[in-house]
Amino acid sequence: MYKPKIALVVPTLRKLECWRSYALNFKKFGHDIGNVKLFAVDDYGRHVKENMQLLAQCEVPFEFWTVSEQRAFFRRHFGRSWKRYWQVIPHHTDACRSFGYIVAGNWGADIIVTFDDDNWCIDALDRRYDYLAGHSVVGRTLTLPEMKSSTSWLNTCSLLNAEPSRRLWARGFPYSRRGEEYEIRSSTGAVAMNVGLWLGCPDVDAMTILAEGAMNGIPKTKTTALNQCDRIILAEGTFAPLNTANTAYSSRLLPCIYDTFQGVRVSGLKLDRFGDIWCNLFLKKLLDSAGEKVTIGIPLVEHRREPRPTLVDLEKEFWGVLVSESLIQLVENLHIEKASYADMYLDLIEQLDNQEIHPNTYVRKYFRHLFRSMREWLAILEKLGLM
Repeated sequence: MYKPKIALVVPTLRKLECWRSYALNFKKFGHDIGNVKLFAVDDYGRHVKENMQLLAQCEVPFEFWTVSEQRAFFRRHFGRSWKRYWQVIPHHTDACRSFGYIVAGNWGADIIVTFDDDNWCIDALDRRYDYLAGHSVVGRTLTLPEMKSSTSWLNTCSLLNAEPSRRLWARGFPYSRRGEEYEIRSSTGAVAMNVGLWLGCPDVDAMTILAEGAMNGIPKTKTTALNQCDRIILAEGTFAPLNTANTAYSSRLLPCIYDTFQGVRVSGLKLDRFGDIWCNLFLKKLLDSAGEKVTIGIPLVEHRREPRPTLVDLEKEFWGVLVSESLIQLVENLHIEKASYADMYLDLIEQLDNQEIHPNTYVRKYFRHLFRSMREWLAILEKLGLM
């Protein structure tokens, strides 16, 4: 029986206590971990020694990449040009997970699963919480309910029950597309990406948290369970704010899963928290062009968000919220006709690079930087023989 090689990628600057829950989950559901490996990407954290010891105790194969080791990787593979390529990977932001995708590809992964270090596997014998099985649908052809949105955008929070009961929209959902209604039908498709959801703290933006009067970054509303079905297919032409908190990709998508460059200053504010949203916006457009599918639902995890100032997140999200409105419309209107994912990605870059996404001078400068980094991402993979 075919067993895919599954790489798990986590960016971190915390103690990786959450990993114990994953190791326990694999054991609880009887998984053979011979084809599983963790790739932890350090982001200038202070817990390297403790994390190395913790990961060794969990007895799941792993590689822990310190920042110095990441630099050494680029020196080793790119010689005198190493700084040019090293700069493609942003740090001091969770978008540094892109380095993990590179080393997962070098390892020969068939499926690349990425998660956040504040997401925990749920300790229960219920198949909805079987982490590896839930993401192993990538590469399979499934028949599932397919959801199409009247505004071309599906809200992942709409698939979950909330307590107290209220309507939430996920971080990255465009404000102009709210008020959506859904059409559901049965559909069959080849799954190239699976997005698992989260119980506990929903992944919502800072404005939503502020509206609840919470200044510590933790939403008062909690998500408690799936409210419809275990998994749905996202219809062609319907997008969603897809994060990287609990998400699996086919390794064939490696040319397109660059977690877009974040952390730059735009008119005095740090642009952040949209690396995963924009990466997966671009990717969904290419998957539609290729006729492959995104599924959303299980496996479920628990999001244990740590307190942090809501207003700091608001500053980081300001430009992303603003710019997304025009960027989304431009992406939706692109016409992509290329053979490989690398060719399609390059076509998307070239088309967007010829558009004015926003008139602000600093925003234009940011997107020139972003599109240059996206091209360099392809160059990195080509030089490493990963595409």
